[in-house]
Formats: sequence, structure tokens, C-alpha cells
Amino acid sequence: MAPPGARLINDDFDGQVNAIAFSQDSRLVAFGGDGGTVQVRSLGLGPRSTVAADKSTVSSLAFSPDGTSLAMADLDEVRVFEIATGALRWSGPIEASASVNTVAFTPDGTSLVAVTDTVVAVIDVTSQKILSRIDAPQQIAGIDVSADGTLLALAIDQRHGADHHNAGTAQVWDWAKNSKVFESPPLGAVFAIALSTDTPTSMVTFGSADNSTQTHLLSDAAQPIWIEGGEEDRQAGKDVIGANHIAFGPKGKNVILGDAGGFARVLDAESGIQRTRAEHAGAVTHVALLNNGKWAASTGIDDMLTVFNAEKDGQLYTVSTPETQAMAVSSNSRFIALGHLGSYTVYDNGEGA
Repeated sequence: MAPPGARLINDDFDGQVNAIAFSQDSRLVAFGGDGGTVQVRSLGLGPRSTVAADKSTVSSLAFSPDGTSLAMADLDEVRVFEIATGALRWSGPIEASASVNTVAFTPDGTSLVAVTDTVVAVIDVTSQKILSRIDAPQQIAGIDVSADGTLLALAIDQRHGADHHNAGTAQVWDWAKNSKVFESPPLGAVFAIALSTDTPTSMVTFGSADNSTQTHLLSDAAQPIWIEGGEEDRQAGKDVIGANHIAFGPKGKNVILGDAGGFARVLDAESGIQRTRAEHAGAVTHVALLNNGKWAASTGIDDMLTVFNAEKDGQLYTVSTPETQAMAVSSNSRFIALGHLGSYTVYDNGEGA
């Protein structure tokens, strides 16, 4: 039995890996990046296969919930491929001359969310018709989709030049009704956002350029249930760095924050009290809470992957990696995939993970 942190897959890639996705059953993983190449790998025995290749850079990947299709976003359009044959099922742009930055299937697999710099489109997978369209006032810096697929959280960055003051908002939309159900007061440019609807009281957490990180109930945009780096902290002289990367854990119990100061911190989602943390020698670049609720993962510009206990002090493993451009965690918590310039790696967290 391989120890936690063992390399299951380590292979070359032609260019930089920008996007990674696992299938819902954790049997397949896909890597995409420069040159339009997408490689799909089995996490058991089996060779790699190339699903698509053209000259456009791949920015995002998503498997359909049933594992039969793979959606790809690139500089020109959205494309959906059949996994078994590699055949193109359909393709098309979202907005003329607008690159697509993110794709995600809704949990029932009937719709695909596609995001450009300023537009969110929800597309019917069967008819390819746009079911809903949301036009953002300025750049969409981050997005999260609720577990049931009904809500979309947007981090909005409205900066002009270097002015961060009142330059962003956090928004949550009910896309089927084309209705905004939450909008924060004006903030510094919002960089990161995460949404949890797994609890009786749905929550949204977001970090902004004013170095604040806060969590709100969706029912109360005006008053956060907790905030770090707000006016009270500033008046007290506290040196707080806002979160650039945010993710909720299973059932909304915990939230993980990654910041430019080198800390990946796991907090109780409702109180904001820190449970545990990992430290990097430089800015944190990716964070995740594994679905088993036991472990958290982070990477940093120190070229280290750390998998640590989400409830108390302790690590599962730390490994040195090439510079990480993308990270994804399998739904069964067993595997972590990293993308680099010219290569990608899948780590095995072990049977106990």
C-alpha cells in the first residue's frame, strides 16, 4: 500500500496546465491548457487519451454528473465532448469576441453554466439554448455554484486603474428566475467568493481588496455574521490580510481561506473561529476542503502541497511540487491533482482519506 502523498500519475504536458476536473465517480481526471490540448486519464489502469486539440488555450473543464461528457472553455467558445469517443457533441460562443473563463454543470446535468469576463449564461445541454443570462457591470473575478445548482455567487471587480475603493460587490443570483437574491454593500474589489447551501441557513463568504473577509446569511446582505479585516480590526491596529481563495467544506461546517500572507486557515463557518491552519513561505495559491470533512489542502508560491487536518493541528503529508497553476480534488477525497508548466501530477491521499 502506497503511503499518503504518493504519486499516482506524473506525466508531461505540452504547455501550461490551466484547468483540471475529476469525474463525479472519481475514476477519471482531465487536464487542459495551452494549445487547446485536453488529456483524460483513468485513475485505475489505462492509457491517457486526447479528447481535443486546437490552437485555443483551455481555461476550464467540467465533467457531466453522469461522466459521459466533458465541457471545455477556451478563448473563443464552449465545447462539449463525448468521453467514450472523443466526438464533439456541440460548441458555440457565449458572447462575440469574449473568451469563456469558467464552465460548470448543474448537479442534475441538464444545464451548463458558462462565464465570460462580464456575462454568465446558463445553457440547456440538450437544446443548447440559453436559459438565463446575467450581465455583470464589470469583470467577474470569481464564481461559485450552489450544491443544488439553483444559485450562482459572483465576485465582482469594478476597479478603474488602481482605485480599489468601493470597487466591487458580492452577488448571489437565482438564475432560473433571473433574480438577484443577495448583493453586498460596495466594497473593495471582490476577488474570491464561496457559497454554502448545505445548512438550514445558506451562507456566502467573500474576500475583497480592502483586506476584509466576511460571511453573510443570504437573507442579510447588510450585516455579516462575522468579518475579519473590517473597520473594527483596522481601528484596533490588527494586521489582517484578506482571503484571495475561499472554499466551503461538506455541509457548510467549515470554510477555508487562503491569503497572500502565506496562511491557509480553516474556520468554523458560522462563527469565524479558527480551527487550524497551514503555513506557506509565500502567498497561498489554491485551497480545498476534502469531502470527507477530515482534511484540507493548500498550495503556495513556495511550491509545496500540504494536506492537513481540518479540525485540529496535524498534517497528512507535505510534498514539494513544481509551480502549481491549477488544483482539483476528487469527490471521494482520495486524489489531488496539480497542473504545472509542462506537466501534471495526481497524488494519492491513501485509503484512509
